[in-house]
Amino acid sequence: MIEEFKPDIILVDRQRHFGLDAIKEKIPLIIHLRGNYWKEMKTARKTIYKSLPKQVALNAWEKIGEECFKGAEIIVPICKYLDEITKKKLENKNTFVMYQGIDPSKW
Repeated sequence: MIEEFKPDIILVDRQRHFGLDAIKEKIPLIIHLRGNYWKEMKTARKTIYKSLPKQVALNAWEKIGEECFKGAEIIVPICKYLDEITKKKLENKNTFVMYQGIDPSKW
């Protein structure tokens, strides 16, 4: 798909293979972060991903996620809370809060 469309940037909201492809093709990657990825991975490991096959899958997804975060040009969390978490987890990564279509100044 990347070959066909030749995008200038790629925006993803999941840390999976498409993000890796963007990095591999040297296309700037932007990650739209909709939740606390790190807490979700930790919780998944303790709950529904306990079996060995699911642990193997989760480990692979976690590795892909780390590579995506490392290779992203910017992380775009949906709120200041996630922005603070992201800055703690990825200290040298640029972030920009993009609210979910809500102008917080009106609240």
